[in-house]
Amino acid sequence: MGNTPHLRQQFVDLNNLDNSIAIHAPGQSGHFFHQHYTDMIDPWCKLEYHPMFWSQQTLTANTTDKLHLVPQKLRAKS
Repeated sequence: MGNTPHLRQQFVDLNNLDNSIAIHAPGQSGHFFHQHYTDMIDPWCKLEYHPMFWSQQTLTANTTDKLHLVPQKLRAKS
């Protein structure tokens, strides 16, 4: 997956999964010259973790945007 190590930190609260947090670095791309290669370095260095929502209730309560993807219908092969 690219040229960089995957540096993921994750803390899972087994008593309440919705209290779990995580972050990964260096960024969204593993390709050295990609514009998103270093996206997550600053938050990773500052220990700015992201919540990991496990329950539907917590996920829904913290959702700001929703993207609904609908696959193109398969064409019948002739």
